Formats: sequence, structure tokens, C-alpha cells
Amino acid sequence: MGDTIEEFMNFKLLKSTGIYTLLGFIPLVSSFVLLPVYTQFLTASDYGIVSLAGVMESYLLILITFGLQSAFTIYYFDYLKVENGINKLLSVVLLSILSISLIYAVILFFGGEEIYRLLWDESLPFEQFGWFIFSNSIVLSLNQILFQYYRVSENLKKVMLTSLVPFFGSTLGGIIGIVILNGGALGSVVGKSIGILLASIPFYLILFKRIGFYLDLNIIRKIFTYAYPFVLIFLITNLSETSDRLIMNHYFDLKILGLYAFSMVIVSPIRILLQSYWNSVTPTMYRAVSEDNPDKKKILQNNLSGVLIITLISIWGLIMIVDPVVKFIANSTYHSAVYYVPLLAITIFGRAYTIMYTFNATFYKKTKYLPLVNIISLILGVGFALLLVDSIGIWAIFIAVILSRLSQGVLAYIIDRWLGFNDFPIMFQLPLVLLTLFIVFVNYAFVYDIKGIHIGLVNLFEALFFFLLLFMYNKQFLKATYYKLVDREKVITL
Repeated sequence: MGDTIEEFMNFKLLKSTGIYTLLGFIPLVSSFVLLPVYTQFLTASDYGIVSLAGVMESYLLILITFGLQSAFTIYYFDYLKVENGINKLLSVVLLSILSISLIYAVILFFGGEEIYRLLWDESLPFEQFGWFIFSNSIVLSLNQILFQYYRVSENLKKVMLTSLVPFFGSTLGGIIGIVILNGGALGSVVGKSIGILLASIPFYLILFKRIGFYLDLNIIRKIFTYAYPFVLIFLITNLSETSDRLIMNHYFDLKILGLYAFSMVIVSPIRILLQSYWNSVTPTMYRAVSEDNPDKKKILQNNLSGVLIITLISIWGLIMIVDPVVKFIANSTYHSAVYYVPLLAITIFGRAYTIMYTFNATFYKKTKYLPLVNIISLILGVGFALLLVDSIGIWAIFIAVILSRLSQGVLAYIIDRWLGFNDFPIMFQLPLVLLTLFIVFVNYAFVYDIKGIHIGLVNLFEALFFFLLLFMYNKQFLKATYYKLVDREKVITL
């Protein structure tokens, strides 16, 4: 495993990871840029409404993309060998997105009010928010395809452009809607929607002028045949990710929902950093497997190792700084969110193990087994939440979320072994993962309730202690990497 750190420190990999991390942070940066605005102009209840709008947008995004972003990534390398194949593939996928959007527009026109009332009661009225959320979802769906196109072609400049254009439009529109128009939650949703539309429409007109308009039934058949299982996978995954807010909308008021949503925004940098690293290494992994590279197992293990290393570092890094950061960027209304952050942070372990142990099933097109991961974890999470919410209140939500996320990682590992892959050892960094879970649970059971305790200082000293253990545990890795880097420098010098 000495090569793990060397691969992780590879300059090109670090550069790609850094860029993808910055781009992955763009939605969060938008939230943080607007956070002082939110705390000044929006109540916690308004923040809860904005959160519900984001949840609705996430479902529309899945239904509109229809798994085509995954299909595009897989078939990109096939059509790379065909003359003008990539332009045809990209055009067909983008036009498919627009066609699907038209179908949903008709459905919402006739039944939007009933659908929104069923999902959100009166918290998110369709007549006020519905069409703006829908239009935003269409643009974001197109952006997902374009992001995958530039990512797999390793065109980092275009990846940056694809992410930055809607970011600036959305952020500027949100500020205008909240501050200048004083529109509250509605101003935030409407402003972001109009801003991203105005910024993106010229971009896509230029793109279609370059790649052309194509209708290829063979491509349509292939991409939809591959993509449709992902719709169920993504819907179940998203339901697992958002069921906490769906339940909270029915059992708690919008203020509590807003504080909970704020806590999730604070934790989201870990997810973004993890996903950014994953985006940067998957092209290398896909290429190694598709070309049957003799070192493919080593390449997979090196890149998969980085998933856990990043997860451990980022979880404890966040726990260490969360108290002063929240007090700096938000007013006192939101300070109680600090108490919930460590619990939400450890749920990222489930995500880390899930993406590691579903890589092979995804690449080898054995995705029909993957819904089991999310179905079982969803049943566990929702079941525990509904069972306990009347007796222990919001703590039932946290228990359900932790149980749901961690069970996903365990189930993904079981399926990976059952399919006969098992490319990554489960014991790698496991003691540190278990230690993290133990410390967090002990804090909530005993430490945080001590009278006069300063949670920020407790988190700081525990994080420093953990980082020392992390260094000692990986001492051999670091030593081996150091000598290899020294040897390489000698060769370069000679």
C-alpha cells in the first residue's frame, strides 16, 4: 500500500483533484456567499423553504436526466473511435434531455398543484415556486451531461467554464431576489432560476451550433437501455438522502427544518471533496479497466485508497473548525447547528464505502443489483425514523440517517464480494474509521452534556489527537513515499 500515498501525491492527480474540488465547491460557495444574506434577510423558516425547494429540484433533476449522464460516460469511449461520434452522442443526449423535459412540463401543467400539495403540504406552493424550480432543473440537467463530456475528455478548462457560468448567474440572481427585491424565500428561488437561465441559454446556443442536431435511433436505443436502471437507483438513493427532510416537513416546523438544513450545508464540503476526488480518478480507472491494463488492480487500489484517506481527514478537519466557522459566518440563530454537525459528518463513511464498492458493478454494467443497497438502507432509515420520532423527536432523524448511510456501505461491500470482484481490502484504515465512530458517539452520550463544556475546544483537541494517530498509523506509507520521492528527485537531477 506504499504506492497509495505516492499515487495520492502525484502532481497531475493533485491538480485534477484540486480543480474538481474547487468546482465541486461551487454550489456550496454559492450557499456560503449567500449565507450572510440568508441570515440577515431570511428567517430560519425561510431557510427551511429554500431547503425544500432544493429537495424538489433534486428529484426533478433525476427524472429529467433519466440516468443519461451515466450512459454518456460509458458510451463516450465507444463513440470516440467513430468519426464525429462524440458530437452525435452529445447532441442526442442533450436533445433527449429537452424531450423528457417537455413531457414533464405537460404533467406539471395539469397536475403540478396536486403533486406539490401531496409532497409538501402547504410549505412549498406550486403556483409560487413550481415553474421556477422546474426551469432550474432543466438547465442543471443539461449541465450534468456537459460536465461529464468535458470530464471524461479531461478538458479541465471547459469543465471549469461549465460550472462557473451557472454559478455566477445563480448567485447574482439570488442576491438580487433576496436583497434588492426583498423577496424572501421566493426571491431566492426565483432569482437563482432567472439568473441561471440568462447565463446558460447563450452558452447552449453556441454549443448546438458547433456540434449540430442529430437524431440517431441506434444511439437512443443504446443510451436509454443502459440508463433506465439508473433512474430507479438515483431515485431510491435520493429518497434515502432526502427522506429526513421529507419526514421533518411533516413532523417539525420550518424553523427546525431550516436549522437542520443549515447543518447539512456545513457538512457538505466533505461530500464535495470526496466526489471531486472521485471525479478526478474515475477516468484513469475506467481507462485502465477498459484497456485491460496489466496493472489495473494496482491502479484501482491506489485510487480507491484515496477515498478513505480523504474521508478521514476531511471529517476530522471539519469537526475541528466547525465551531468558530459557524460563529463567524452565521448569526446566533444558527449557532446551535454546531451541535449536530459531527453526527452528520460520520454519515459520509457510508458514502465513501458505497462509491468504492460499486465501481466494478457500475463499469461492468451489473447495475441491476445496486438498487438493493439503497432499498434496504432506505427501509431501515425510514423505518427507524417513523418508529422513534414520536418518542425522541429530532434524534430519531439523526439515528435514521446514520443507520441508513452506514448500511449502504456495508451492503455495497457484500454485493461487491458476491459478484466476485473484491478489488479493495476492507481492513484498510478500518481501525481509524471505527475509532472515529466511537469518539463521536461517546461525545454525544457523555461529553457534550457536561455542564460548562466548550464543544469547540473538545472537538479541537480530539481532532489533533486523531491526526497524530492517523500519521502514526500510516507512518510506513509516508516513509516509503518519502524515499521514493527522494529517489525520483535524484534521477531527475542526474
